[in-house]
Amino acid sequence: MTTAAAGRTADGQTLVKIGPLAERVGLSLRSVRYYEDVGLLTPTARSAGGFRLYAPEHETRLMLIKQMKPLGFTLHQTRDLLDTLDAASTARPGDEAFGGLARELDRAIDEVATRSADLAQQLEAAHVLEGFLRAVATTLLRHAESQIAP
Repeated sequence: MTTAAAGRTADGQTLVKIGPLAERVGLSLRSVRYYEDVGLLTPTARSAGGFRLYAPEHETRLMLIKQMKPLGFTLHQTRDLLDTLDAASTARPGDEAFGGLARELDRAIDEVATRSADLAQQLEAAHVLEGFLRAVATTLLRHAESQIAP
């Protein structure tokens, strides 16, 4: 990690401090720091005052982490997928690892699809339960009103 002058990288990318980054992705500062502590996120640089500075791709990375968490992915699974995506971003079809990366991404897609289907079933069950409880509540209210009415 380097110290960045004027909030820009050598190639001209605008760097942001942790606060604006956290706000953009809807995470707390504590969450962003935690993801840094566990190795899922590494600041691009530090300002002269020691503040963490992040490049635009960190926003995408944090959004991916944020999307994986409610799907029940572990930190290890999240790290593995981020590592695969990092490797895929520089891989070329002739590279020895290209096929393996494609298989890893296919596995990740299958896992997300499975989790999505599971969540759809849970959502349907929640809707059924909600409907049942509303029916019971309506019946209870009608019964109570009939007891009060002359």
